[in-house]
Amino acid sequence: MFKDFAKGTADNGEYINRIMNNARICLNVNPGVTLHMRALEIIASCSFMLSRRTEFDGSPLSDYFSDEQVVLYDDEDDFLNKISFYIKSECERNRIAKNALTRAQEIFSYKAIAENILFSLNARLFG
Repeated sequence: MFKDFAKGTADNGEYINRIMNNARICLNVNPGVTLHMRALEIIASCSFMLSRRTEFDGSPLSDYFSDEQVVLYDDEDDFLNKISFYIKSECERNRIAKNALTRAQEIFSYKAIAENILFSLNARLFG
């Protein structure tokens, strides 16, 4: 059944962005790290993301995003319950995706990063 949907490797850029935008739910299942570049790409495409909560997470999404911005699942039952709920809840998916995008822009945009660097330099140089 999955082979009917799997179309091979997706090229970066517009192609993968289109795939993310057409998916109701994008999965983030990177081992060991939930704040992975792919997670940020999903968020930047303003798509809804469901990510596995990882016990020994080297870079947790939850350090940067709240439950109103990303949805994490704990185990298989939680995964199936959340898929069942969110697959039917377009308004809720869109709300969470927009919240995540807004938060990502606040902390990861060039403007936000430049402001952080300037603040750190000023604090370091002028105490």
